[in-house]
Amino acid sequence: MRILYFDIDSLRYDHLGCYGYTRSTSPVIDSLAAQGTRYTRCFTPDAPCLPSRTALFGWKFGLVSGVVNHSGRRAEPFSAGIDRPFRPPCNSWPGVLRQAGYRTATVSSFADRHGAWFWLDGFSQVMDPGGRGHEIADDVEPLAAGWLAEYGREDNWFLHVNYWDAHVPYRTPDCFGNPFADIPLERGLEEQEIERQKTLPGMRSAMDSMYYRMRDFSGPRQPKTISSSEDVKRLYDGYDCGINYVDASIGRILSQLDAMGILDETLIMISADHGESFGEFGGWSAHCFAEPNTVGIPLILCGPGIARNEVDHEFHYSFDIAEKILNMAGVTIPPDWNASYLPEGREYVVCSMLAQCAQRAVGFKYDDRFYWYLWTWHDGWHGLDSEMLFNPDDDPQLRHNLAAEQPEPLSIARRCLEEWRSANITAHGDPLDEVMAEGGPEMVRKMTSDEYELRLRQTGR
Repeated sequence: MRILYFDIDSLRYDHLGCYGYTRSTSPVIDSLAAQGTRYTRCFTPDAPCLPSRTALFGWKFGLVSGVVNHSGRRAEPFSAGIDRPFRPPCNSWPGVLRQAGYRTATVSSFADRHGAWFWLDGFSQVMDPGGRGHEIADDVEPLAAGWLAEYGREDNWFLHVNYWDAHVPYRTPDCFGNPFADIPLERGLEEQEIERQKTLPGMRSAMDSMYYRMRDFSGPRQPKTISSSEDVKRLYDGYDCGINYVDASIGRILSQLDAMGILDETLIMISADHGESFGEFGGWSAHCFAEPNTVGIPLILCGPGIARNEVDHEFHYSFDIAEKILNMAGVTIPPDWNASYLPEGREYVVCSMLAQCAQRAVGFKYDDRFYWYLWTWHDGWHGLDSEMLFNPDDDPQLRHNLAAEQPEPLSIARRCLEEWRSANITAHGDPLDEVMAEGGPEMVRKMTSDEYELRLRQTGR
């Protein structure tokens, strides 16, 4: 079995045509979705980048593995201590494939960007474009194409190709132009909402969207602040150009597979580590909260054994889908994984964000309606309620907190969160406690509260 996984960092599902977006950002991806299966409620159990990819490739919740933050002790797995053998078994997704005789390779700078060398366990080949996450598709594509030219006709391989073009700062080359320059926004904000956003505090808020670690990441495609409708359009255009640029690169790689005569024999997976914040709770140009637009991810499967033009609306975690692929490959799955692919989906999902804020969320159905519950320990200075409940289908911007109005679904959400924690916590304890003891999520450690208070005063907030 040949498996090709396109991993597009920060790809928000509702900016793809196959998920209903009206701008033509993703014709190649949309075509694959029509030939395969598209998942509408797939979630990363932990966000953002480091916790998400650790969970996906290691098959465990951050509560179990210990990886939930971008810095500090909980940016690394819990220590095995005295029980660690000379050569620990490799229970990662690529590791299990490798043990089954697969050639496994990654084109990614992810390990170097995050110092996550443990994440490379199981890959027989590592091709790092060298940009620490700041490379563009032009740097990634030749490495993937070269590997496929050399090994693609072999049986039983797994290739992971990691694109970063949709991650801030948006940096699609000027020569690409802007195919969306004359196309209005599908979901622009009303002027009254933009004015409200300008008053909000918080790291990565409208007035601080690129004011990160005291450095300015703004550029031609990335406004420094979100202070007008023109800024909103410039931001969306920059993001959408990044997606469109990656989509064209994926198309060229697929054309290569077709020319090699192996396209129809290759299982293709397209997904992301997380989405992106575009105004939800006042967050911009980042992956700020455990809300469904950030922890919800696009997931498309296409190839042998995958149903054509099918849509799955059930609750799944990202690592559940990976288990489905291993089942298709006939590979034995270790017994201690949290992954469990169920065609009927999970009853609910619990998602965590402990790097840019400290939140846990529960996604579930009640009375045939989709609810999203959030409990916040640290809000990244955004001024959020500690307990919130939403109907994302009716309120996609999450502006109406239903916690005081809906006692029954609120009670269900609390029960699910405690049930999940009790079922998965290990002897190491809850990594959330360590994050808070160290001073909170990574984002707020980069600037003291006094420094941020000065920033608020300087910007009239």
